[in-house]
Amino acid sequence: MDNLGAILAVHGLGFDEVVKLTVYLQHLDHDFVGFDEVCRSYFNPYPVLTTVGSDLLGILVEIDFVAHKSA
Repeated sequence: MDNLGAILAVHGLGFDEVVKLTVYLQHLDHDFVGFDEVCRSYFNPYPVLTTVGSDLLGILVEIDFVAHKSA
């Protein structure tokens, strides 16, 4: 989440501007509750979230996100 925050900051954005997350968890049944808890501590409001279990070849989590920057 710190890396996502750094990417957002480079563009003058924060977690409040994230409108959509797609999260791939290698161990969905084991890690979802913990990930969701951490995720909720960063976002207000909470963005649209899609969470998928996926064989990530040694990667535990991958996150794609969409943020909106007002003109």
